[in-house]
Amino acid sequence: MNPLVKTILAQIKGREFRKVSPRGIETLETLGLILRVENSLVTEENLKEAFPAFSSYMAKARAECIKSTVSLEPVISRLDEDPMTRRAFIYTYDWAWSNHPECILGVQFIIREDSLYTFGFLRASDLGRALAYDLYALNDAANTVALEVSKSSKINIEPKEIVLLISSAHIYPNDPETPDWLRGEILER
Repeated sequence: MNPLVKTILAQIKGREFRKVSPRGIETLETLGLILRVENSLVTEENLKEAFPAFSSYMAKARAECIKSTVSLEPVISRLDEDPMTRRAFIYTYDWAWSNHPECILGVQFIIREDSLYTFGFLRASDLGRALAYDLYALNDAANTVALEVSKSSKINIEPKEIVLLISSAHIYPNDPETPDWLRGEILER
């Protein structure tokens, strides 16, 4: 079994997913999901195998969109100044732009023992369509931050783990892009 699939399944197994219909569209949702994924599992190969509809082009575009929307420089500078800080945080959404917030609202970077932990704060995540892209984008940001901090601080920082704190984790049960392994885990209850 794909190691990324195995990691995700282990963390959603046994969670209750309830039918809800925001904006009139039926979804199956669980609230307050925390997913922990090692950065080493977030590869294009694993993502393509786990999520057949995954597009490398779209993933790279999403990662660039995050980097062009917000600068990673403030968190890199803060981590350079104080590698133990808990204040290396960026908001990825500004209410002044639009009243339709992005799913990833903010990202925090914490270094402990030369390992970089990346925390993504998500208002929602479509586990079937968006999760792969969220993981890719956060992994890309983590790699950038780790590389830049390593260059400037002369400490070899390695991205270790992505922790997603998801308010509403959901799938659209009739969406053909939702992978069978995910649909099966959630629907077969």
